[in-house]
Amino acid sequence: SGGSGTGAVGGGEGGGVMAEMPTPAQAGPAPDRMTGVERIAAERQRQIQREGWTPAHDDTHVAAEIASAACCYAVLARRQADGTIKGSVQGLDVPRGWPWEWPSWKPSDNPIRNLEKAGALIAAEIDRLLRIKSDV
Repeated sequence: SGGSGTGAVGGGEGGGVMAEMPTPAQAGPAPDRMTGVERIAAERQRQIQREGWTPAHDDTHVAAEIASAACCYAVLARRQADGTIKGSVQGLDVPRGWPWEWPSWKPSDNPIRNLEKAGALIAAEIDRLLRIKSDV
């Protein structure tokens, strides 16, 4: 995603029309009551609506970049959860497998947030692959 981002990440540069985020009443359960699946779905919607990483944009990433980005966030969350990384992640280097420009790497100090990003990226990649399969 980086400068040419994916439907996903925590990447912030965008291209595309930005839609309004739902109000809390429209968004469903309060974040502290959301399940993992609900959190991932909400993050995917945020990526589409706020970042502009639409399915059409995702379709331009044909070299597994979206899956690679998901792995980077998931590995970071694992390292946070097992205690390998403690405290702030803001000074860490961009992971070697990060597929885009470094400004699009936006890790969180919260491993749950990093898993939300990873899950949303995985969902985006699954959807991209399903679209390819249906085009064949």
